[in-house]
Amino acid sequence: MKQWHYAVRGQPSDSFTASEIEEFYRSGKLNAGSLIWADGMQQWKALGETEEFKHLCRPKLPPPLPPADQPEERNGAPDLLSEPAVKLAGDNEQLRLSIERSLRVEPAGPWSRYFARQFDLSVITTVLFTLTAIGLAYSNPVLFFKLNAIDSRGLFLIFLPAAHIANAVLISLFGNSMGKALFGIKAVPIQTGTRFSFSENVGRELRVWTSGLAFGIPLICLATMIPAFNKVKVGQPTSYDQGRGNVLAFSSSKARRGGAMLISIAVLLAIMISNSIDQQAQREASRPSSWTNPETSIPAAIPANWQYEKVSGPNGETLYAFTNTKSGVVAMLGEEKLPNESLYTYGAGLTKMLSSNISLGKWNASDIANVWVTSGAMINGNHPAKIFIAQKGSTFWRVILLDQLTSGNKDIAESDIVQALFSSAGVP
Repeated sequence: MKQWHYAVRGQPSDSFTASEIEEFYRSGKLNAGSLIWADGMQQWKALGETEEFKHLCRPKLPPPLPPADQPEERNGAPDLLSEPAVKLAGDNEQLRLSIERSLRVEPAGPWSRYFARQFDLSVITTVLFTLTAIGLAYSNPVLFFKLNAIDSRGLFLIFLPAAHIANAVLISLFGNSMGKALFGIKAVPIQTGTRFSFSENVGRELRVWTSGLAFGIPLICLATMIPAFNKVKVGQPTSYDQGRGNVLAFSSSKARRGGAMLISIAVLLAIMISNSIDQQAQREASRPSSWTNPETSIPAAIPANWQYEKVSGPNGETLYAFTNTKSGVVAMLGEEKLPNESLYTYGAGLTKMLSSNISLGKWNASDIANVWVTSGAMINGNHPAKIFIAQKGSTFWRVILLDQLTSGNKDIAESDIVQALFSSAGVP
């Protein structure tokens, strides 16, 4: 019995029978372009060019229909579809040639596939998260703050299935994914060798997510990725492609592969650095910090989870705003210099000035010495509001608290930030 060998990364394989070679072809381990050799052959040949196996590579297409001038009789009636049939036969021949050309390539290497997949998932998850964050910031601030509090690794797991679905859509629209196009490789079905349908792309992406990446769970995913890596290394399809398809390399250029590797690594590093900066900002915000009041040069100990930014008030005045990254409460410190004014008249004037935006109650002494307080709600959205005022000479200081994530009659218990901001103003 004749024994056959096939080429694996430039080396001959062990010997196999003809039936075993046929099974390798049907499973996707070999294709029409795979080089094979047996005793008696002068040189290696593509599997699809050998007499023994070329029948495997022919598409299962119907024979050409009769030409238009020789209509086929059906129950005594001529076939009126004979003219389009000629065109169909020609199309089928073109399809057959296209299939044979697409199959005469080697399976893609494991590293090209790995970096192409990482490129796709990293870029798509980053885009999906950015668009989601922008949308939630305007439509649902509560969910936005909850989402922002999740670690970036957890966010990757949350957005991973959506990224696979989005990748399936891109492949269906453009014929390939971004990463695979970059490396000159492509996933093709065994039966036709051309392209998967939309449902097949979705199914394949979900299989990659589950059996290929183990849902992206760290460490656990190694149990699925390492066996897949070893199979691809010897030219075999992965478990999620077994009997369905394979990833083939349509470019043998080492320069292209090297350039694609550099581009993918650069993009991945950029995303990692950006995530690292965000994580560092979150870590810094979660710890107490020191802030110096620009007006008084007095430092203050800011409690944990408050992020600072300078903003402009409704009348163009400078406000020093702090946002709690956990609760979403905003604390704004402002000052006004008003000689010959009392704290009573200042509070009455502030109530009147804010009446178009905030409905406030009566002023009362707060738990902080020499500081008055009143509570109310935003007219637009009914968000709880609380205002503290204090006087130091002819300068009046105010701290406005707004709970932008809730509504209704709710007390804002954020006395720690209020005390810190008044201490930066020299009050009490």
